Amino acid sequence: DPVQSVLPLAVEQVCLPDDFFHLVFLHFLGSRFFIIPFLNLVLDPIKVLTYLFINVELRAEHQLRKEKEDLLDQKLKDQQIIEEKSKKLENIANRLSKYLTPQLYKSIFQSEENNSAEIKHTRKNLSIFFSDIVSFTDISDQLEPEKLAEIINSYLSEMTNIAISCDVAIDKFIGDAILAARGQFDSDGERNDALSVIEMALQMKLRIKEMQSYWIKLGLKDGLHVRMGISTGYCTVGNFGSNQKLEFTALGNPINLASRLQSKAPSNEIL
Repeated sequence: DPVQSVLPLAVEQVCLPDDFFHLVFLHFLGSRFFIIPFLNLVLDPIKVLTYLFINVELRAEHQLRKEKEDLLDQKLKDQQIIEEKSKKLENIANRLSKYLTPQLYKSIFQSEENNSAEIKHTRKNLSIFFSDIVSFTDISDQLEPEKLAEIINSYLSEMTNIAISCDVAIDKFIGDAILAARGQFDSDGERNDALSVIEMALQMKLRIKEMQSYWIKLGLKDGLHVRMGISTGYCTVGNFGSNQKLEFTALGNPINLASRLQSKAPSNEIL
């Protein structure tokens, strides 16, 4: 078939444009004939070699440029993936921060150790704070779930802000009760740690008094009344729990004493 064999070879030999064969082929389809001239070529070998060399270099340059563009595209895609993963990790870390005290969050995510979960159990002198809302069971039975959640969340949020400002760590919320301590992460000395907890309790007492009108507007006619207890003593600090779930906390008689002091304290007072 001359169209498929002879003509392409002729086009290649005389270095005609790439679309020349296509144009001739279209002409052939329309007229059903074409003429292949007899060419007696006298070629300068130097020019031919120069052309071939330039052609090879141009092809190599084109290939390198394409590979570079592909690498740049891949780099941009990788960068985008890294940014997306970083945003996801940041969102996860931000959500986790709401479940951890600032001190514990910092010890986990900013630790230089390979396994920050492996926290040694130690004995430390802690200042313990325990508070509880008076007659909270009756309050929870009287209010609608949404109102109850709004009241208790506002109370716990305000108390947490005060604890953070006094550098006291909230150990846990036990329903409406608050267990907090100073000295398990860092310490300013036993006396200063105790003074920080006392200062926190006094600020909490004042803030509770200021928020009574707000809670009454939400439907709590008698407002919130809170008892608080504080003790100081040696506790065992570390991770406690099962293989499936761990909790960083403190164990010891000072915690039980703070709880008992709270139960004996007058309403809206500190013992």
